[in-house]
Amino acid sequence: MDYYMGNCRLLTDNRNGLWVVTRNGYLWMYNPSLDKFECRNHLVIPNDVSLHFLCVDNSSHIWFSVGNRLIAYQILSNTFHRVDHSLAAISCMVEVAPGEYFVGSDEGLFGITIKNYAVDRQTGELSGKRYSRIHEILFHPYTQRLVMFDYSEGLGVWDMKSEQLVGTWNRLLNSRVSGLRIWDDRTVLVATDGEGIFRMDIVNPDITSFIQTDFENDNSIRTNRIADVFVDDQKLIWVADYPEGVSMIDVESPDDYKWYRARSGDSHSLTNNRVNAVLHDSGCLVCNGSRYQLFSSVDRLMEPDCYASSLSDVYCIV
Repeated sequence: MDYYMGNCRLLTDNRNGLWVVTRNGYLWMYNPSLDKFECRNHLVIPNDVSLHFLCVDNSSHIWFSVGNRLIAYQILSNTFHRVDHSLAAISCMVEVAPGEYFVGSDEGLFGITIKNYAVDRQTGELSGKRYSRIHEILFHPYTQRLVMFDYSEGLGVWDMKSEQLVGTWNRLLNSRVSGLRIWDDRTVLVATDGEGIFRMDIVNPDITSFIQTDFENDNSIRTNRIADVFVDDQKLIWVADYPEGVSMIDVESPDDYKWYRARSGDSHSLTNNRVNAVLHDSGCLVCNGSRYQLFSSVDRLMEPDCYASSLSDVYCIV
């Protein structure tokens, strides 16, 4: 799933702690008792490269790529660790079991095992060298399958049991995939920047249009430019349909649709409708792009030399 907004990214760790990571290497963690972000660490990086967030694993690591380098930040010890590899620039990464990951790089799709911050095992290229520009990758634990989006080749499903591609769609979408989310034990939601949300059956690989703008229906998303999508524990679908705020969709009860947006003079509404990210921390739904209740502007909570002027507000829907 992508939460970039300007020069930073909003994310949660495996304990639902809330973080902001800037592209120039600063890591900020939200302190709920003080109601502000605190700088935990800073990874010094060369001026000609930027830090790229990859994933959070279940061992309290936040993973990054910096150029051709793979970096693990250990949250509990507040330390960085470099993992040497031979895969060129890594663009995405997902954990499938403790210490086991799949990565997309300039050279394709690979499986790797990491022990003590060293690559212990590496598979050969798994996609038949079809995918070399993977932008999004999602592990679906119920089916033991991966869903990938490649800039050149489109969507693909790779089965871990048979070790082969079981579904590909290279001409289906005309828009960039902005997020992949698990909906249930056989369905993945595919959010796009221009064509709404698609529903993928990952058991019998197929993909169909699911949520799109309907100007004749008030209970519809406002645009097809989906910045992010989130599915909560009740299977409610939260859609950041940029730049029109956040829509909450209950597929079982469409009349319960809610639209969160900016309202002039309403101090409890969004301050603007340009929402870039939707996720969940330990207590509530958290979004980036506008402010609702959780904190005021991230800008005033960070130091001036951390690109604070590029950060958006963070807010919460309760």
